[in-house]
Amino acid sequence: MSPDSPTQPHGPGLLIGLTGAPGSGKARILDELAARPQGRGGKIELARFESQGEDLMPLRAAIEANHPRIVIIAVRAELVAEIEQRLGRRFDLCVEADAPDALARLERACGDFGEWTRIGLFGGASGAIEMSVGSALHAARIPFRSTFLSALQGAMMVFAGFGLTQPGRVMWVSFISAGLKALSPGGNRLRPMLAIFMQGFFFGSTVQLLGWNAPAVALGGMLIGVWASLQGFFLEYLMLGGDLVRAYDSAALWLARILHVPAPGLPWVVGGWAFVHGIICAGSCVAAWRLRQPPAALRRVLEKEMTGKVEVAAAGARVRGRSWARLIEFTRWKFWLPLVIVAGILLASGSPWEKVAWLTLRFFAIGLVLMALVSLIRPARWADLLRRRGWWGPALAFSDAFERRQAAKPVKKIPPQ
Repeated sequence: MSPDSPTQPHGPGLLIGLTGAPGSGKARILDELAARPQGRGGKIELARFESQGEDLMPLRAAIEANHPRIVIIAVRAELVAEIEQRLGRRFDLCVEADAPDALARLERACGDFGEWTRIGLFGGASGAIEMSVGSALHAARIPFRSTFLSALQGAMMVFAGFGLTQPGRVMWVSFISAGLKALSPGGNRLRPMLAIFMQGFFFGSTVQLLGWNAPAVALGGMLIGVWASLQGFFLEYLMLGGDLVRAYDSAALWLARILHVPAPGLPWVVGGWAFVHGIICAGSCVAAWRLRQPPAALRRVLEKEMTGKVEVAAAGARVRGRSWARLIEFTRWKFWLPLVIVAGILLASGSPWEKVAWLTLRFFAIGLVLMALVSLIRPARWADLLRRRGWWGPALAFSDAFERRQAAKPVKKIPPQ
């Protein structure tokens, strides 16, 4: 298996190379690291590899037999590429033994390993909830289901954030969940993926800037709810443009004349809707902050995620990867309903057919571009891409979550959303 492969063989979660020439202090650093108590990173395997061929197979056998979570290999710099090829994976981190902060970097990486493992666990559990509970809620047409899922997403990030050295890392819980949503067996993917991704970005940025405290958590939750309520409006405005606002104004004025009431302005309607959703999600995040530990139902989901027993829909393997999968959205009446309503209002208010025709063409073209962009998303490759960029922590979290999902037991097909 090439190091360029998007999938990694079973082995250590974190593979570190301590590089340098013979006699550069690698042995001393490994001895000092071995003498220190192990933290949250988990079991550490320290290996010395100085030759090119004969010691590699025993090393690989020892890794596979002991299942260490972290492997640190002392290796000559010129052998790094060859060892990566023989082990079948890249080093997540390479540390130069002569660097003055070499030992500190190794200790920090071992400590961060525990945090990224936790983030991957919560991200995988959050994705499992989106793929199971979310699909069930959409299939049952439960009102305010998006608000409920957004509030739950915020609570999961709060539970995952306790104890992190950098609070902003909780945004990767949502990023992983959004990536797993791309593996959903069917239904609407664009809107949920975008919503989950942006919710994580807003919440993580807020707690990173303001610190891990109740006001920051509440504000982050508020932003989650606001985005969840406004995302649909933004997407429809992107596809329909100013005609969406003109259609609302015409409909509001017509209703005002019929009911003999003042016509509410669009900003007031949208703002009030966003405020209500923001309060609900902020309350969910504050409640999670006070609980500090997930309730029993969420703990069971985390336990299943930890043991790799999370169930996924059997239809996922059939839908995933087909070139025409992005066109599924165009067959759903929900996709066309906003266009039909706006076109009907415009025609009723005297707009020419040509204008409606151009509006339909724009709506279809932008929708097709968005679906094509979503179809290019390959979450299974994200971990490898992050490793190439040096972001081993997020890559580790993604790898753990996606490997558990690929190994999950299929269940009966979930009805499309």
